[in-house]
Amino acid sequence: MKKNKPVRVAFLIFSLQAGGAERNILNIVRYSKNANIKPIVIAIKDINEYKKEYQSESKYIISLLQNRKISLFLKPYRLFEVFIKTLWITYNNKIDVLIAGSEHLPFYLAVAAAILLRKKSILIVGNNIEAEEKLRNKLVQKINYFLFKLSFKLTSRIICVSKGLAESVKNVYKIPPHKITVIYNGVDIKRIHKLAKLPLTDHYKKIFAGNYIISTLGRLAYKKGYNHLIRSFSIVKKNLNNVKLIIIGKGEAENDLRKIIKSLGLEKDVLILKLQSPDQYKFLKNSDLFVFTSYYEGFGNVIVEAMACGLPVISSDCRFGPREILNISTNYKDINKNPIYGKYGILTPLLSQNTHNSLRQKKSVFAYEIIKLIENIEMSNGYKRLSVERARYFNLSIMIEKYLSIIKM
Repeated sequence: MKKNKPVRVAFLIFSLQAGGAERNILNIVRYSKNANIKPIVIAIKDINEYKKEYQSESKYIISLLQNRKISLFLKPYRLFEVFIKTLWITYNNKIDVLIAGSEHLPFYLAVAAAILLRKKSILIVGNNIEAEEKLRNKLVQKINYFLFKLSFKLTSRIICVSKGLAESVKNVYKIPPHKITVIYNGVDIKRIHKLAKLPLTDHYKKIFAGNYIISTLGRLAYKKGYNHLIRSFSIVKKNLNNVKLIIIGKGEAENDLRKIIKSLGLEKDVLILKLQSPDQYKFLKNSDLFVFTSYYEGFGNVIVEAMACGLPVISSDCRFGPREILNISTNYKDINKNPIYGKYGILTPLLSQNTHNSLRQKKSVFAYEIIKLIENIEMSNGYKRLSVERARYFNLSIMIEKYLSIIKM
């Protein structure tokens, strides 16, 4: 590309529903405008849960379809419509680089449009594709495997958000290492510190006052393991009375989680808060411990956000992300059967969504580590100090700089 010519970039994403990948795209858009880059965001579905937080970036968003259910009969037509619109927007805006920020359809659209219009494409892998595909039926697995492998072969560059994820993509889809770049997700440390200082309302001040607060943050999806967290918390509650659990998020698992809370008699001790981003940071700042129970991840942005707020962290040792954040280890061949006291946080054995026989024993381990950290003030304070230090390593400016260098190549 010419040295002084602005690089026109289109970010393709399924929607702007709250999530790590979506936030990353908007952050890149926000900070790339001053780097001789002209961005647009092509969202397949008209969903934007970041309107409040990213008001100035909304003008760069182009939605292809309204957010409504599409009948099976109309799906082929809608897919063709999405493809034609993507081609037209790319051509009409003289796009140089197409970047897919979420898997499946955005991947296929970015690669196909780039090939037809002779442009550069970049695919950002932010989820554990291998783990997610195992939950699908065999036929869908085979179709998706073929499409993913073809996309990875034809794209210009693949960006993975963790080293473990990069290894998975390389090994599962037989991709040469030189084609893959690892860029950790970044968080805006200064902004989080500013928002974390905002005051709580009187209602929440009463809840936080005099209680040890355990918080977690993320979409209420089944893969996040909140069901195990709530059951583990019931054990913590039996041992430590003055403790509460706050779950910040919304999603499809909410009703089932509320049923579990009710069945365990924890209605007064477990709160599910549907907060609009970025209100969550003041709740994190006023908490005492952050917990993370996912079955699998690509990275785990919320862990770094909690660490930026000065919280000690206990996380499941899931693939991928938490181990690289809390223990700087990338040898995922080792499956840990005991807790690991990493330099920056505690990792516990993975809780499996498919394993029920050993569930009680494993969830007790998670509960025990919570109790241990609460009672060990010296350990807790040590992790608090190290959390703030570690969060700086994932500063947003580092991520943006790496993305811009690849876009301009």
